[in-house]
Amino acid sequence: MYNSNIVTNVFESLLHGLWIITDLGLFLYDYKSGSISRHAYDPDKGDILRSQDINSFYESPDGIAWVGTWQGGLSRYDVASGDIKTYTTNDGLPSMSIQGILGDEKNQALWLSTFNGISRFSLPDEQFNNFSLKDGIQGLLYADGQYIKTSSGYFLFGGNNGMLLLQAGRYFPEFNATGHLYLSF
Repeated sequence: MYNSNIVTNVFESLLHGLWIITDLGLFLYDYKSGSISRHAYDPDKGDILRSQDINSFYESPDGIAWVGTWQGGLSRYDVASGDIKTYTTNDGLPSMSIQGILGDEKNQALWLSTFNGISRFSLPDEQFNNFSLKDGIQGLLYADGQYIKTSSGYFLFGGNNGMLLLQAGRYFPEFNATGHLYLSF
């Protein structure tokens, strides 16, 4: 598969097929045709990701793909148009390495784990609110692929000092870490 047999994760899309995440790019398996296509890498076919080493992925209900990369920031990828908007540390990201992305649909936000803490990205305002050790999170370094949103609405992020457990709107109300909960092993 395009000289990469290292698949780091897969995500099933309700709109597009099966997203295949690799350290050499973003691929999509089309159930109808049985074909695999590579996305966001060829400038002749649209915008490209700043890094092809994909760490994390989230698809919003409207079909927008949010791609977190190693040293390439956070990218909003409109699959239909091929347009990509990339957010970097210049925009407020705490790190260019986005290890995990979880969608908070109710509050129109994304929660990101990075190599420099946790960040909440407001989708309507395109603003980042960053959380570090002084805010009480368990550590700064988070692992790629170690994130999950539970059926109960909890967000879990795994890192070098255990696991961070939070619930949007409950543990970080008004962008403040009072009342947060974290676990370590």
